[in-house]
Amino acid sequence: VRVRALFELTGLAVLTMEFSRECLLDHARSTSTSSILAAKPLMESGERLATAVLTRNSEAGTPDHVREDWGLFGLGLERLSAELPGADLSGSIEDENSRFPINAIFYEREADRARAEAFADILTRLLAGLMRVHGYAGGPDHALALAKEYVDSLRQWGGQTETDQDTLKWYLTQTPRYRPPGRPLLAPEEILLVRWPHVEQEWGRDVLRGTKELPGLLDTLTIWTQGPMNINTLQPAVLSALVRDERQARRFVNALRHDRDNPDNELGENWYKVLLSAYDVPALPNGCLDVRSRWYRLNLTVRQGARKNTLTSVGWVTHEYVTWEYRAVH
Repeated sequence: VRVRALFELTGLAVLTMEFSRECLLDHARSTSTSSILAAKPLMESGERLATAVLTRNSEAGTPDHVREDWGLFGLGLERLSAELPGADLSGSIEDENSRFPINAIFYEREADRARAEAFADILTRLLAGLMRVHGYAGGPDHALALAKEYVDSLRQWGGQTETDQDTLKWYLTQTPRYRPPGRPLLAPEEILLVRWPHVEQEWGRDVLRGTKELPGLLDTLTIWTQGPMNINTLQPAVLSALVRDERQARRFVNALRHDRDNPDNELGENWYKVLLSAYDVPALPNGCLDVRSRWYRLNLTVRQGARKNTLTSVGWVTHEYVTWEYRAVH
């Protein structure tokens, strides 16, 4: 009898704990949902304001750079937020064409092959540069060779080239097993699934994903635009990858950013071409570099008391509207 009673009490305790856990989870989900719903009107207002700023900028048709109204969007939100009782709205608009368009390494028409090859070369140098950031100490040729192996695997992943048997065998021995999908990336995180031969797996993931202290490839890329990249806003890591000689990369980036930050520089059509010719930058096909952008990323944060919610939206712009292709709310 005592043993039976002990089992019954134990069972009741387990049921009680499970019920309490479910109640806590329901409460957490309810609190999270309520927080998002409370923040939703402010997020929608911020998105409408961003739409107005971006369409007006598109209508002007001038070169795009961070000194324009979209680049100063955060200051406008600060002034707006000062008038909000019990809430704080902050954020920024980022040029999506300041990132590396990773899907531009794929092509369907033979006429686009040279452009795709140029982007693949830039990606190889970009990855080699990030390897340096994460402590790689080998020679430049070996760094480029390892980076090229990953880019080749990425092109296999996207169906640009045929997947060799060794690579296919590697995918089928992973847990869980999977195969290359044979199409361009649908999410940035797919780069973490691609095989990187001859690189220690955890270190390679840090180079791709980044760490708390160091950036990775994920921080520099976009899947939304096929380019061209905007030289007026291009991230420093991507700028450095334009140069073939890594010994020139830092000087090139510093010189270009110095000229780019000059308030007297209107950042028009060809302002950067003389500078590119002074360094070991290969001639790039049409559609690789420009001074205008069409894709933008909106980052919003709403704080209400102890609650904090964020919105990230990515969209393309015309003179009349913004089409937000991606939204994530947390």
